[in-house]
Amino acid sequence: MVSTPTKPVVKPPNVWPDIALSTTDLPVLLRFPEDTPLSDKLLEQISVLNRPWQFERTATGDLVIMAPAGIDADEICMELGAQLRNWVRSGVGGVTTGSSGGYTRGDGNTAAPDAAWTSPQRRASMTEEQRGETFQPICPDFVIEVRSGSDTIASQQRKMAAWIAGGTRLGWLVVPERETVYVYQADGIVDMVERPDELSAEPVCPGLTISFEYVWNLESARDMEDSAE
Repeated sequence: MVSTPTKPVVKPPNVWPDIALSTTDLPVLLRFPEDTPLSDKLLEQISVLNRPWQFERTATGDLVIMAPAGIDADEICMELGAQLRNWVRSGVGGVTTGSSGGYTRGDGNTAAPDAAWTSPQRRASMTEEQRGETFQPICPDFVIEVRSGSDTIASQQRKMAAWIAGGTRLGWLVVPERETVYVYQADGIVDMVERPDELSAEPVCPGLTISFEYVWNLESARDMEDSAE
């Protein structure tokens, strides 16, 4: 039996192979020259080649490098995102995305919220070409952000305000260590809700109520299987 030689697998080079960043160094902002702007395509390539680091583009075209979410924050994101997805699957329609789903706001900022929902009506306002773009040129109707260890609350609050300014109708900033949710409304009002058992997303998301029981009792929920034995 004659075996056929296979071509060696060549791993794509890292965009910045000599940069060694720790989570304490982040976020980092990199500026791009005016004659070489940070395009959607380049931002997509950077994101793919440098996982698990997270990247955003500011309104002025600069690149922001952020640390990946920690285990706790990512687990909370998945829990809240799953409840949001289940609500959409119940027949509401629209599109729900996680932290890999990027959106470009009207000010040119490109970011990916931890969880988001875009209504069928808002999605219908986009052209077929726009729907096929990697970064959707629209703000979701509903956005959830979860603070992770590398984020400051102030920076997350600025990000939430930018979502609302861009057209998002409802935003939740979840701060696990404080057991607090900041609720951002389209009219600019921000409410602070301490340790809610559940939270309604109406009227923006009709019929959606998200439970926070798992979020505030993360370690207990992880140990449920062991205690059952």
